Amino acid sequence: MSQDNEPTLEKLDDYNGKESPEKRRVIWLVVLAALAVGAIFASFEMGSPKKDLVESVPKSDAK
Repeated sequence: MSQDNEPTLEKLDDYNGKESPEKRRVIWLVVLAALAVGAIFASFEMGSPKKDLVESVPKSDAK
């Protein structure tokens, strides 16, 4: 019992590779922007000094 007012996949504008070039461009820009933001955060993480490193005390100074 299907209703006639519900859209099917074939009625959608961008189904099965029929999307507009503008939609493709927007998707690529979003993906590239996400990768760029991830790369920026990764470079900050790799460049920052590690705070959890334990410094060793030379044996002559140990009590």
